[in-house]
Amino acid sequence: MEQPGGASPPIGDRPVRYAVIDVGTNSVKFHIGERDRGGRWRSVVDRAELSRLGEGLAQRGSIAEAPLERTIAAIAGMVDEAKRNGVQAIAAVGTAGLRIAANGGEAVAAILARTGVAVEVISGEEEGRLAYVAATSGLAAASGSLVVFDTGGGSSQFTFGHGTRVDERFSVDVGAARYTERFGLDRAVSPEVVGEALAAIAADLVRIGGRPAPDALVGMGGAVTNLTAVRHRLAVYDPAIVQGSVLDGGEIDRQIELYRSRDADARRGIVGLQPKRAEVILAGACIVRTIMTRLGKDSFTVSDRGLRHGVLAERFGT
Repeated sequence: MEQPGGASPPIGDRPVRYAVIDVGTNSVKFHIGERDRGGRWRSVVDRAELSRLGEGLAQRGSIAEAPLERTIAAIAGMVDEAKRNGVQAIAAVGTAGLRIAANGGEAVAAILARTGVAVEVISGEEEGRLAYVAATSGLAAASGSLVVFDTGGGSSQFTFGHGTRVDERFSVDVGAARYTERFGLDRAVSPEVVGEALAAIAADLVRIGGRPAPDALVGMGGAVTNLTAVRHRLAVYDPAIVQGSVLDGGEIDRQIELYRSRDADARRGIVGLQPKRAEVILAGACIVRTIMTRLGKDSFTVSDRGLRHGVLAERFGT
């Protein structure tokens, strides 16, 4: 499968298809899009596989063999699926887990050797910029100031702007995997433990505090979309329902309590929650709640789109 080298026009009446693989700390996301003659994108495949690449990364400082094997297997399956769907080229990006791991380069080399996919490890700022591109292109234009956040397993990206204009962007090493391991949030825990986790997250998110509240706040990423699916009790995930939903602080607080009182096994019975995300969802909900508090917003709009959509638009959109 060729790496991206520039988009091609549709062949005959058949739109050309491209794929993006987003190798994150907790999940590998896979998207196939096709572009018609009018330049419009249509989603053909959009899914994620929880490989937990960053499992134990905070303690060891490096990626362990088992998480890497799970990730390679996930990517190999996506490459096969891309071929079956007639994809012309694949773009692959890596985020926080590969950025911070001492053996990140070795992991990228192993992925290339085993799957033929060259993963480009992008900076946190670039990750945030591409997520902003995806969010602003997928939701109705907002007037005034806008903050887009994308929280994952290893980091959270923040982009501040007005409309399509980016004013500031940065990445913070605040991710669900880290706090899950630090505070044992994959288990049922006391309210006091949740309070300690929230305080630690708030301290680590000091950079986003002390600013005027934005006119609009948009959230994306696996934690956000899972919280939304639980809110709507989606036994089968429906991006049309998730995209553009609004979550408020009361709903996030309700879900924090829902997860706090259950261990991972019990959480898997919650309608809407992806079973493999049961271990990290409490930490993810705590991060989302803290972001809202720090930015002075009691609600935010959900974007089902993410980094992969931004990569698709930029790498293959011309």
